[in-house]
Amino acid sequence: MPASTVAPEDPKVKISIDRAKAATMGLSVTDIVTTIRTSVGGSTATFFREGGEEYEILVRYQEQDRLSGDDMVAIPIQTPAGPVVPLESLVRVDRTEGPLAIERKDQQRTITVSGNLSGARDVGAVVGDLEREMRSLDVPPDLAVVFPGSGKSSRKNS
Repeated sequence: MPASTVAPEDPKVKISIDRAKAATMGLSVTDIVTTIRTSVGGSTATFFREGGEEYEILVRYQEQDRLSGDDMVAIPIQTPAGPVVPLESLVRVDRTEGPLAIERKDQQRTITVSGNLSGARDVGAVVGDLEREMRSLDVPPDLAVVFPGSGKSSRKNS
């Protein structure tokens, strides 16, 4: 059965911090990110060790007070000078879609497509057909199509 590492797009929330505005309020990017992380999912405060085991101590809001992506802009941010400002006054929130995970090899993004043969044809012949099909596609010049592994060695031997 064919398989691919390309997955359906997953909803993402991209938060762009207005660094200049944050700085005028005495806030760092770390201050803002830590507050968001704690408000949405919690953050690790420390670890507890007992009997050779280690347990993560997580600080997070009670379930009814945890915020979702839509509520995120209302997160209150405490400034060092005292006033509390809403997150929306310091950031821009964009909703996008993106991959669930990005795979890389040698710092290059990769997509793996794999499959099994039914037994009627050898690997070299199938790889040859795939290469011909790939040449007929309009593949951007910055993409490389590679047939590694047994397909490569079978093609050389056939």
